[in-house]
Amino acid sequence: MIKQYKFAICDDDIQFCNKIKSYIIEYYGENKVEISIFNSGEDFIKSKVKYDCIFLDIEMINLNGIEIATMIRNYDLDTYIIIVSGFPKYKNVAYRLHVFDYLDKPLDKTMLFKTLDDMTILLQNSQIDIYEYFQTNHGLVKLKVNDIMYFEYSERKINLYTNNDSIYQFYDTIYKLEERFKQYHFISPHKAFLVNIDYIQNIHLNDLILEKDIIIPISKLKKKQIKDAYLNAISKEMDQ
Repeated sequence: MIKQYKFAICDDDIQFCNKIKSYIIEYYGENKVEISIFNSGEDFIKSKVKYDCIFLDIEMINLNGIEIATMIRNYDLDTYIIIVSGFPKYKNVAYRLHVFDYLDKPLDKTMLFKTLDDMTILLQNSQIDIYEYFQTNHGLVKLKVNDIMYFEYSERKINLYTNNDSIYQFYDTIYKLEERFKQYHFISPHKAFLVNIDYIQNIHLNDLILEKDIIIPISKLKKKQIKDAYLNAISKEMDQ
């Protein structure tokens, strides 16, 4: 699977968000990161996306950074949280929430890069396998995301196909699965299919050709979108 680090920046100062974004891209390179910007705590909480690292401001309208960090830690102990604030009085409570670092505003690029050095070493040494759970006809199963080739909607059920030729069935929709798996580089070429982009071998006319010579149709409306996503994935893989 193409490895990119996923960052979120949550700060009500748009210019400051863009500054952090530019520093992250300068450090890693544009093709190695995905960066989402949120200008309120509410918008961030609604996103429900798993990030490798979250930059949080402290003093924001309604939900502040400490409240957001507390909410994150209620369901996620692994994501690295970095506080960027001009208010040092919050440091003690922030570190009790196991934030990775607490950087002062105005942000010093050298200090930020040192923090990214330390964090990246830990990210590179962390467990790279990602799992998802499914309630299937075989009971509750835990599957490695990398092993899932594609999902197919048929007769009001989802068929999940893995790279070891296992097939699991469960009730769901392609739309909901697309929302759930978009962070893992899955694409939907057709309303009845969701495909792991890493298994695509080629695009031929109106079909995706997957490993094992599996053919998945591409709808006319999605042909350009799918082609662009596939070429973009190839480009990022070549840059690594």
